[in-house]
Amino acid sequence: MPPAPAGAGRWDLVFAANLLHIAPPDAVAGLFRRAGEALAAEGRLMVYGPFAEPPQPLAPGNQAFDEALRARDTRWGLRPLDAVDAAAAAAGLERRERVEMPANNLLLVYGRRADGPLYQLRIEPDGLTLAASAGRNLLASALAGGAALPSACRGGTCRRCLMQLREGRAA
Repeated sequence: MPPAPAGAGRWDLVFAANLLHIAPPDAVAGLFRRAGEALAAEGRLMVYGPFAEPPQPLAPGNQAFDEALRARDTRWGLRPLDAVDAAAAAAGLERRERVEMPANNLLLVYGRRADGPLYQLRIEPDGLTLAASAGRNLLASALAGGAALPSACRGGTCRRCLMQLREGRAA
């Protein structure tokens, strides 16, 4: 993984407007990952734009806009809020606020989760990358990030999930 951006952990605010619906999913994940690295402890990521909120149907204007975007690029389109929140969670962020804005847009405000500092992990040999916090074990961090690691126990004693730390440090 590339190094953290200059000024990592020092930004009070990162703002993105009308971006997530015209970006492929990996760029959406990248926005949250980099914001999670760059934000100060009490910093915020604010994301503005149109979103889908299933099971509510899209407003007619947003439905037509979503169809036009997907016709241009199948990776584009209005993102469901649960997918946006999952990308945030994988980066150690959680939604703090949802503000309705004009023209069926939303302002979403994200901040760091309260369960400790964020670490980026890469699981080999498959190259899985995920965020883990000091206050959450590896299996729970993987689950929060949408990844399934091998496990067969409930109390952490079966050792099926045992892994080796190659670089960095254990928390």
